Amino acid sequence: VDIKDPELGIGSSVDRGAEADDYVEEISTETYLTYRVQPLLSYYYTVGPRLSWWQTALELLVIISATVGTVLSAFGYYSLIPITVAFGGVIVATEHHMRLAGRIVAVNNAISELEDIISLSSALGKMEKRIGSFKSMVVQRTEAAVLGEAVAAAGITQFRKGGTGTDSGDQKPGGKHQTGKAQAGRNSKK
Repeated sequence: VDIKDPELGIGSSVDRGAEADDYVEEISTETYLTYRVQPLLSYYYTVGPRLSWWQTALELLVIISATVGTVLSAFGYYSLIPITVAFGGVIVATEHHMRLAGRIVAVNNAISELEDIISLSSALGKMEKRIGSFKSMVVQRTEAAVLGEAVAAAGITQFRKGGTGTDSGDQKPGGKHQTGKAQAGRNSKK
């Protein structure tokens, strides 16, 4: 059976042993692995090399730009050097805007995590896979892997569980912001 996932824009072959996932009803671990984990893994196998290619191409353009600037300087074309420097700056800014380095690390971590989930699942029997704690672990680890890549793509540098991911001040349980000495005192204990 071929699955076309509209959210991921990918298709993958799946085992006929799993019931269909309608994305609404509760599903078994086998169905979750078949319809969600395996397509995600296929997606990351596709995205990882693309991101790596873009990073390599942009870094190569920076090197070429610097080399052209050096050659122009050696031949006395000093008025053209700022153009090569500006071009190199645009390329570096583009690479940072695309957040390639962090995304590649996050995609590789997601691939490792999803492969580990599939490997662990394949070592267990049908009854062991249906235990609630195993189902929860599979879902949590899968969602953490996907969230890690999403956070890297969004460029969020600090992410707190249950928080907004921004650094605008921590909140006390009552909903009041901690600022100044209270927050500094708490941060110094870490």
